[in-house]
Amino acid sequence: MAERISLGRFDYARDDAQRRIRITAREPLQAIDLIAIIARQAREETWTYGLLYDLRAIQAITSRVDASTVADYVRHQVMRYGSRGPVALVTRHIDVVGMGQMYAFLGAKAGVSVEVFWDFDEAEKWLDQRLS
Repeated sequence: MAERISLGRFDYARDDAQRRIRITAREPLQAIDLIAIIARQAREETWTYGLLYDLRAIQAITSRVDASTVADYVRHQVMRYGSRGPVALVTRHIDVVGMGQMYAFLGAKAGVSVEVFWDFDEAEKWLDQRLS
């Protein structure tokens, strides 16, 4: 890993060799967290990297997120930087699956491929296929 840092509710690890960013949530993520992750990708020029959200330790993606605000921000960034890399969400909780499916729907509208997984290895394989 080129960089691994802890940022409050989550850890952020960037792997330049695999062109992947892994977000490990310790607490539910809020809109400000998601926007900060997206903005960081733009700053670091890792916009096309695969993004893997490891949400297995939490029971909800966000505590109070305005999904449309995050989706609008993603759309704006896609217009500015071009196609974004694929996004995989890994969870163990059914509530997160429902929220993840909403993000997948909103992501498709913004030109971003988002999938929800129960199995971490399946998510990794899916990202590998999308990034090759």
